Amino acid sequence: KTLWSWIQIWLSQLLNPPRVYAERVREILAEHGIKPGQVLNVKKLQEGLQAVLDEYQKKDLGTVQVGQVIPQAKLVVRFEELPVVAHEFRGLSTISEEEIRDLVTVPLGEVGRISQIRESLQRLSRSVYISEVKVVPEPVPGGVKLVWEVKERVVLPNPTAVSQIAVEGVTLLPKEKLQALLGPVPQGIATNAAVLRALRPLFDYYQREGYFLVDFVGEGVENGVLRVRVREGELGRIEVKGNTRTAEWVILRVLGLRPGHILNEARLAVARQSLMALGYFSDVLLAPSWEGEKVRLAVEVKELEKLGSIQGSVSFSPEAGGLVGNLTYSQKNLFGTAQDLSLTLSRGLTGSKETTWNLSYVGRSFPIFTQVGLDLYRKEEEERLTLGGKAQVSYPLADYLDLTLGFTAEGSTKLSGEVLPPRNALSLGVVFDDRDSPFFPRVGQRAQISLEKAGTFAPGVEYVSARAEISRFWPFDLGDYRCALATRVLGRLGWDLPMEYAFSLGGVD
Repeated sequence: KTLWSWIQIWLSQLLNPPRVYAERVREILAEHGIKPGQVLNVKKLQEGLQAVLDEYQKKDLGTVQVGQVIPQAKLVVRFEELPVVAHEFRGLSTISEEEIRDLVTVPLGEVGRISQIRESLQRLSRSVYISEVKVVPEPVPGGVKLVWEVKERVVLPNPTAVSQIAVEGVTLLPKEKLQALLGPVPQGIATNAAVLRALRPLFDYYQREGYFLVDFVGEGVENGVLRVRVREGELGRIEVKGNTRTAEWVILRVLGLRPGHILNEARLAVARQSLMALGYFSDVLLAPSWEGEKVRLAVEVKELEKLGSIQGSVSFSPEAGGLVGNLTYSQKNLFGTAQDLSLTLSRGLTGSKETTWNLSYVGRSFPIFTQVGLDLYRKEEEERLTLGGKAQVSYPLADYLDLTLGFTAEGSTKLSGEVLPPRNALSLGVVFDDRDSPFFPRVGQRAQISLEKAGTFAPGVEYVSARAEISRFWPFDLGDYRCALATRVLGRLGWDLPMEYAFSLGGVD
């Protein structure tokens, strides 16, 4: 496609509501073997129709169904894009519909958007009045009716006289703040709805702080005092699924969650990002659910098919004055223990005949450090030979933030036999990384600041250098292609740098 066609697609997505065009439907059916000149296969047709419905879901269109299929010489398929014409709530007994109606924001008269339905489900599930909710679409004349099947949160089964509410099991805030968050106690005979209304400020506080699993359990009324126990979301056990190659203990260690932790959105987001940052999984799903009085966390990973690779490339390097060939063999997740190994050979093909060998090791399942790395290299230039190595460890400081400490040692010898001053350097830095994926990030950023000091504490060259880098990513789709827009800013400073350690910005850096 031309650049102008991409621009037209992008403008169409911005200005028009999402839709699936007939030409795209024909392409999907053809991909499943449904095309002119072919014998119609029922199984392939079913798979093709499902693929079209999946395409609608990618476009955020949920209330779509296959209306009619006429298998003749000319195949006729009708897809019905059904508008939402009504909402209905089922399961309410003590709570009035007016209390929760405004939580549903799916507009009437339009095809149901998946994102809007999910948002409404989330709002209902995070309401003090509702403990469980699901939505069922029912076809009706003129479109579809969304039936919201809810289960009320019940702390007071029957209307009872209540003079005080005693809240137990709160560990995340002091007693004074707890009392301040309780609404007024209903006078006279209290109903379940009235009690929940009084507990709503406390419930909303937990939700604002990210403790979305919070639950209230009524323990009965005694002498006019209603006892309510708060279940904050304490983790009871973790269940790992889908790991055919990666050891379970590796996943649990990197996950960073332990029984006894109180789960919230921030902890789950950090845990998922930590697993995705390993680079071994295409996706990680974390599904918490109540199991008795504690929470069971199901961790389902989708492992990548191939973690070993041999890659080669040829590039033009201004520094080398010609073409440079690169050959890399890498193997990730050795023996399922989150250890990576790679061997790289870089050699000048024209111009400079510089040759570099590099052996790199990275381990990501150590008890204290988030990452341990070791690099050994041999660099042969026209006039000198350099042997060296670098060791680096990363220690977690906060969510998404690591402290890095490294040490580099190398020695150089001229081909004539003259020994050059060695290089011994310490580096200290911080790295912030909240990208959604290390392979193809579409959301988040990675920022790094580091300082390196050579000499003083050891013989050899003396200098100081600093480096700062930040990368930012935004989702940016073009038609059916998932793309990302990225920016990268890099800055470096050096003091008393010898010529052999000077750097330049631009080009491959």
